Amino acid sequence: MQFLVDQCVYSQTIRYLRNLGHDLVTAEDLVTAEDLGLQRADDDVLVAKAVELGRAFLTRDLDLADLRHYPPAFTTGIIVLRITPFTADGVHSVLAGFLAAGTDPSGTLVIIDHNK
Repeated sequence: MQFLVDQCVYSQTIRYLRNLGHDLVTAEDLVTAEDLGLQRADDDVLVAKAVELGRAFLTRDLDLADLRHYPPAFTTGIIVLRITPFTADGVHSVLAGFLAAGTDPSGTLVIIDHNK
């Protein structure tokens, strides 16, 4: 799966997903016309960039779970990880299961924690 990854996602999670063969681009990887990375860009800008690139947006930011501000139907999918350093293994396991199922997240909001 292809993701645009928010700056708040743990580097451990990025490595984990890349090791599973997923295509990840981080906000820091993207360069604007002013030659600045998007690591400090507003959520709106990042979600719009994910749509432009045709990538699901992966984040830890619970603000992105606000359906009123980020209606999933207008996105290529938002996956919010409810993760801490203590729950990373469990969250990674649930995330891997979700991705292995081949579910297309386009137009949806998916919230993943260590239980579901």
